[in-house]
Amino acid sequence: MTEKRRIVKASSLPVLSVLFLLLAGCTGLQMPSALPNLSGISTTPTVLYIPGWQSQQGPEYEEMVQERQAEEIRLLNEAYPGANIVYTFWDNAVSWPKCVKNADKLIRDLGKTIRNLKPEQRANLILVGHSLGGKVVIHILSDLDKKGLKVKQGVFLAAALPDDAPEIGRAINASLDPVINIYCPTDGTLRIILGLIGNAPPLGAYGNAIAYPPERFYQYHVAPHFTGNWDWIHNHWSVHYLEILDRILSAKVMPPNEIHPPEKKIVLPHATTPVYQTDANLSTWKTLRTYKGWRLQNSRVIRFHYRILDRRDRVRAEAWKWTSIKESMDSLEAQLGQGE
Repeated sequence: MTEKRRIVKASSLPVLSVLFLLLAGCTGLQMPSALPNLSGISTTPTVLYIPGWQSQQGPEYEEMVQERQAEEIRLLNEAYPGANIVYTFWDNAVSWPKCVKNADKLIRDLGKTIRNLKPEQRANLILVGHSLGGKVVIHILSDLDKKGLKVKQGVFLAAALPDDAPEIGRAINASLDPVINIYCPTDGTLRIILGLIGNAPPLGAYGNAIAYPPERFYQYHVAPHFTGNWDWIHNHWSVHYLEILDRILSAKVMPPNEIHPPEKKIVLPHATTPVYQTDANLSTWKTLRTYKGWRLQNSRVIRFHYRILDRRDRVRAEAWKWTSIKESMDSLEAQLGQGE
């Protein structure tokens, strides 16, 4: 597919600024928050798009936000030619804690609107959510499943919820077509918000942690778009995920499914208790050895501090001696290699 898209580049936000926005009660550009009108859904598929948290807040970002919204709508029209594209404006230009509360309200209110649709209308409704909007989509679908209701399809882009959340399995049941999950292993924003702060591996960064039926759960990863300095934060941008979605849906044949197999139960010497979330891409650690997505790392700050991470960037073992951490890594490889 010929690359012909214009990428809207946001202003770079240093990590400290991002963390400040996460925790502070800052206010800024307020978007219209009326629920989208879905009563006109007929035989034409309708794509309801739910964006995520608007971290760039304030009048100075208004033009940039509008450009990105226009780009999102353009890409959705390319991915779903002939469909009716409905953009959900909600109160997402607030602090992260308040945005999470607003998302919970959106789940309740928008979910009620969708439940009140006629069955033939829901059968033509595609829900697409990015980041916190992905969480909204998954929770709405989960609630629909509890009522025995279904929509045409759910699509999760960089979904901001834990990769083993029970709502994911129920959401799959509420989608007539297989759901699509697109994730990015270098999505720094998700790693900060849900990983380092929430201590939960996010679905949008690591993919599935549970073995969902591959015929019902299609999964694809986004390769890094930016790799320099703090550019890994920008790998969360919605336009990148929408570009991948367009390529997937435009292909003559769906690309191979990347669903992860079930993880083996691993018992390690020098195991960390409790297991905690980190980020394998932190420059303060150097990877010395890898095996099937697991990594043995050495601290660049404290020379004799070692750790072992699983594929979801959770610290599973730590030691202050090379012989001890080597014992853990040897045990890991022996356990993962069994049955081969």
